[in-house]
Amino acid sequence: MTRILFKLSFLTLFVYAALPASAQRRYFDMIITVNGDSIKCSIDPEPLSGPVKYQTPDMKKPEPISSKYIKEYFASGFTVDRKVVYVDSSKTPEFMRVLEKGKLSLYQIIVSSSNGTSAKAWYAGKGNSDQVISVKEPGLYIGIGKSRAERKNNFGEMLKDNPGVYNKYITEKKFSYKQLRNLVHLYNTGQEFKEE
Repeated sequence: MTRILFKLSFLTLFVYAALPASAQRRYFDMIITVNGDSIKCSIDPEPLSGPVKYQTPDMKKPEPISSKYIKEYFASGFTVDRKVVYVDSSKTPEFMRVLEKGKLSLYQIIVSSSNGTSAKAWYAGKGNSDQVISVKEPGLYIGIGKSRAERKNNFGEMLKDNPGVYNKYITEKKFSYKQLRNLVHLYNTGQEFKEE
């Protein structure tokens, strides 16, 4: 019996290895087109350089994810959510990681400096709008964009329609990544954010 199971396992592995790469793919990811269509696909892990690529079951080879056709994608079995947004009324779309989605959404990009260091920058937007504002930038951005005071002010304006959360923001006078994440979560759910 053991010998038969071993032969069957070996045969299954052999057949799987002989399949073309497209047949071996698992379609656990999803893209959402600009028309709102949800399509199951396989998204290649994010490369060090070049565009992120996806492949649906009927495609012969992976294609780059482009904001011209795709407005959001979910990768790694839905653990990564990236959405097209426009920063401060810019006309140039940018895919950003969605950290929090709701009445107030929070987004992140990783920015790199010329000396090779990288840090996170956070942006916020109301509801399903694809317009976002900068709320938290790393030190390497100093001198570019809005000042810290302007970003704090703009973020406070987004909270004003929820007096409880706005008062917490004003009273605590904190502007750390942890505090911002907590305030956005509190704004959306009425509960404090808990790290997983």
